[in-house]
Amino acid sequence: MLWGVFDHVDADGRAPGELYRNRLLLADALDRLGAHAYFVAEHHGTPLGLAPSPNLLLAAIAPRTTRLRLGALLTIAPLHHPVRVAEEACMLDHLSGGRLQLGLGKGAVFLEHRLYGVEPDSVSSRYEEARDIVMRALTTGEVDHRGEHFHVPGLRMVLQPAQRPHPPLWYGLGSPSSATWAAEAGINCVCLKPAAAAAELFDLFRAHRRMTGAAGPEPLLGVNRHVVVGPSDARARAVADAAFPAWRASFEHLWKAHGMALPMRFPETWAQLEAAGVGIAGSAATVRDYFADQRAVAGATFAGCQILFGTMPLADAIGTAERLAHEVMPALAAAEVSRPAAAA
Repeated sequence: MLWGVFDHVDADGRAPGELYRNRLLLADALDRLGAHAYFVAEHHGTPLGLAPSPNLLLAAIAPRTTRLRLGALLTIAPLHHPVRVAEEACMLDHLSGGRLQLGLGKGAVFLEHRLYGVEPDSVSSRYEEARDIVMRALTTGEVDHRGEHFHVPGLRMVLQPAQRPHPPLWYGLGSPSSATWAAEAGINCVCLKPAAAAAELFDLFRAHRRMTGAAGPEPLLGVNRHVVVGPSDARARAVADAAFPAWRASFEHLWKAHGMALPMRFPETWAQLEAAGVGIAGSAATVRDYFADQRAVAGATFAGCQILFGTMPLADAIGTAERLAHEVMPALAAAEVSRPAAAA
């Protein structure tokens, strides 16, 4: 089981410059500790995401690191011209020495789409059109496209990605249709759902790959979780309890600012988050058992860990990363995922 860090880069009460410097220091630690990847969310107009251009932060991290893979999870494709997305991906792939992980998605918050003048009913078609243009630009280097949303006349890419035919792809898995599409495309996936619900999507993903005779190694299938690892269960939970309310307030901020309720049920406290199965705070042994269960129940092969959130002190986040690297993940790294094969 590989592990990495997912980061909203949410407001923590510090000045933005200090917040960004802390992310650089976190990335330094992750690179030293052998984490697989560091992913940054894209959000707009909300304290949930103070990295509205993830590539800027990743470009600052790239020369400081040597092994850590870097990517946005996800770039909100409907908000950007696909030629710009493709060209920036090529730049960042070279700046990082071929470590870019390319995440493309629709974005889940229609209030953010509207900040860019994109209405909800056009999001899916804009995403699909933009995604296809980006992939053609990266793989063939040539695009001549006139579509519903984008016009790209006779593009011939001068800049090509360092990784061929393109950087590894990532997608947020949330529905059966996305599972089958991602399986056909051979895309690495992460899921926010609890283990049992993630298992249904992962089983469908694997079954579809068998049915279609997909070649090559299986893409990573990950669960994304809030994680705090401390010297004891009590200490870890105290840190999580203190940090989480600020993150939860940022999560809800944009909706409240528009006088709207959250469109989904989401835990309001850390205890509720743990009870829902999508977060864990504890000693290394407790967290090791948790991820062993995520692997066994969901069939997950990647642990996406959100370790710096809310008012979390940087030292506690780095402490979590150190314990993940030295005490949690080594016991899971070589173990096989032992789930019965899903029906094809």
